[in-house]
Amino acid sequence: MPNRITGLQSGLDTESLITSMVSRYQQKVDKLTEMQKKHTWKQNVWKEINKQVLSFYNDTLGKMKYTGAYRIKKTFVSNANAASVVTGENAMNGVHKMKITSIASNSYMTGGGITDASGNPFAAKKDTKLSDLGFSGIQNLKIRIGGAPEEEILLDEEDTLEMVASKLRGVKTADGRSVSANFDGNNGRFYIASDKTGANSDFTLSSNNMQFLDSLGISPAKRTKYDAGEDASIILDGVTYTSSQNTFEINDLVITTNEVTSSEITLNTQSDTTGMYNNIKDLFKKYNEVVNKLDQMYAAEDGSKYKMLTEDDKKAMSETEVKEWEDKIKDSMLRRDITLQLTLSELTGIMMQRIKVQTKEGEKELHLSQFGINTMDSRLVKKNEWHAYHIDGDEEEDIVKTNENLLKKMIASDPDATAEFFRNLSINLADGLYKLMGSTDYSSSYTLYEDKLMASQYSSYSSKIYEATKLLNAKQDNYYKKFARMEKAMAQLNSTQNQLAGYFNTK
Repeated sequence: MPNRITGLQSGLDTESLITSMVSRYQQKVDKLTEMQKKHTWKQNVWKEINKQVLSFYNDTLGKMKYTGAYRIKKTFVSNANAASVVTGENAMNGVHKMKITSIASNSYMTGGGITDASGNPFAAKKDTKLSDLGFSGIQNLKIRIGGAPEEEILLDEEDTLEMVASKLRGVKTADGRSVSANFDGNNGRFYIASDKTGANSDFTLSSNNMQFLDSLGISPAKRTKYDAGEDASIILDGVTYTSSQNTFEINDLVITTNEVTSSEITLNTQSDTTGMYNNIKDLFKKYNEVVNKLDQMYAAEDGSKYKMLTEDDKKAMSETEVKEWEDKIKDSMLRRDITLQLTLSELTGIMMQRIKVQTKEGEKELHLSQFGINTMDSRLVKKNEWHAYHIDGDEEEDIVKTNENLLKKMIASDPDATAEFFRNLSINLADGLYKLMGSTDYSSSYTLYEDKLMASQYSSYSSKIYEATKLLNAKQDNYYKKFARMEKAMAQLNSTQNQLAGYFNTK
């Protein structure tokens, strides 16, 4: 870049002149930059829409196209303090009687007081070293947990009692068993417990030097107390079950026991029609959110009158005004977009189809209206909610809450046919969206819009901006060079004139 000399000799405002002369090149750079920014906004709008549609596809339809979303059951426990139950879809309805005879527990040891190597009581703390107790060299501890092979720990005389506990905690058997261990400096003793519950959670400690084990207060002879682990046990409908944990998985019931019962309690398993209704209601809530958004973007106000703001424009406006102006542009970017139109057409077409199901009266083709689920007259609903569905009798919607709730009635009278209908509807919607979101030369998998093409277009804008900026700089440099030569020539002319004037003045 040449030296950019201002009009010292000519008295001209060189900067302004050149800025004016290259204005059309600057305008091209500004226009391309503006177009790229607008393109980025459009990409972001599409990303948000695609995120919402993909969430509906994965989370909502991914759940509702399986029978588990409809075969919902609950189990009521007569003594909720004693047990809780998670009910699977294949659990059998009925009343069960259960008695909890034992609760699973882990093995727990309370150590005895610490003594020195000679057997004398020692006021030990966490930082007490083995050498302080009179032990030198390497000592060993051996621990066996459950039926796993024995593990050995090597201890140095410089190790503290806290480090002994840490090394015990670091033992892990091949089957994943371990112990919790702590040395309590306030009470001067070890506390050790198995990490798992059950009769097979027992642990034993030994050493090549039994005096060392006695000194730590963890030998069978010196420990204060040892409670062996115990299995949980229940009697369900006359059959005894045991578990190493307080959880039993029986006939698609997951029973968690909390306390022993002196008498039988009842478990009442029932179909949860409310759960099925809520899942179907949520399906339409999420569907409506998607189609309302698509309608909003497709039928947006024409934003062509809202031009991109320049920096000077923004300076003359408040932040709120700038945001509102730019939001008008963003909201109108997908107005009458063909991809939105195709997506809406696919979804609304599927919702209007009849679906063949097996009812109690035989095979029938059912429609959403037979479940009391319909779209509303456009004059009765909010703007951009023309394709939304409403459930008659839904207490959360004033417009339909006084109508008879046919969906609840159908669930109560024929839950299997209801489940089959909405499961197939969800499958059809998922298939339709999958078709729309398939990978092409211009779009990635699970993407509604042409993201690959838009990324390529963004790169193209970057290249054009680079070339336009390069040309602008070249033109500016060229004009500055010309003005610099002019200034130099004028300086030489002025110098010659001054010399001549001086010459004639001396004559």
